[in-house]
Amino acid sequence: MKKNDFTVIKNEYTDSIRQIEDSIAECREALKKAKEGHRNSLVSKLNSNIAALYRQRKELLEISSRLEKYYSDQGDKIA
Repeated sequence: MKKNDFTVIKNEYTDSIRQIEDSIAECREALKKAKEGHRNSLVSKLNSNIAALYRQRKELLEISSRLEKYYSDQGDKIA
């Protein structure tokens, strides 16, 4: 794989992580408002969504890290 290809993939992962972090922030704000309004079913759903978003973020970070290590190791073998 060319270095440019890896850079594109890494940027896509970085953008996805940023989007998930934005979604987490939005959910947290909605959660705050739901708690203030005593909307317990919405609070439960938002907590579930936030947990899922954190899992997705963690997975993307792990994959990104593994890809970076893999392609770094490949570069060392070629050099």
